[in-house]
Amino acid sequence: MKLAIFLTYVAIEIAAFVGLCFAIGFAWTILLGIATMVLGFWLLRRRGAKVLSDLRTAGQNAAAGVPSDPAGSAAPVADTALLAGATIAMVVPGLVTTLIGILLLLKPVRMILRPLVIALGTRKVVVAMEGYAQYGRGMAGVTVVDGQVVDTTYGPTANDPTQQQLPKQHPEF
Repeated sequence: MKLAIFLTYVAIEIAAFVGLCFAIGFAWTILLGIATMVLGFWLLRRRGAKVLSDLRTAGQNAAAGVPSDPAGSAAPVADTALLAGATIAMVVPGLVTTLIGILLLLKPVRMILRPLVIALGTRKVVVAMEGYAQYGRGMAGVTVVDGQVVDTTYGPTANDPTQQQLPKQHPEF
C-alpha cells in the first residue's frame, strides 16, 4: 500500500513537471519551481509565527483558567497540525507538493480543514485513551463485571475479618 502511494506521488509529480515543460518550457518550469519554493517558505515563516503565537496565547489562557469554548481552544492546535503538514509538503520535492504546502498555509484553506483535523485528532485521542484504559484493567489483576470488582481467589483468606477464630481446646490427660 505504501509503495502504491509513493508510486502515485512520483507519477503525479513527473506528470506535472512534464506538462509544465511542454506548456511553458523547461527553464520557466525550473524558475516556477524555485519561485514556489521561495514563496512557500516565506509564507511558512510568516504564518508559522502567527500560528505559534496563537498556540502560545491559548496555552497561557488555559493555564490562567480563562474560560474558552472547546472549538476556540482546539483551533490553534489544529492550525499547528496543518502548519506541520504544510512544512512537510514544502520539504518534499516537487511542484505539486509545494503547491499543497502553500495552500495549507492560506487562512481560508485552514479554516475549511480545521474541523476535519479537530475531528481526526479527537478520534485518535479517544482510541488511545481506550487502549490505555484496557491496558490498565489488565494490570490490576482483577476481573471487572458490570462495574463490580470480583475477587478471583476461592475460599476465605488469612486476613478475612468475617472468619471467626475458634479457641483452641487442649485435651486434658
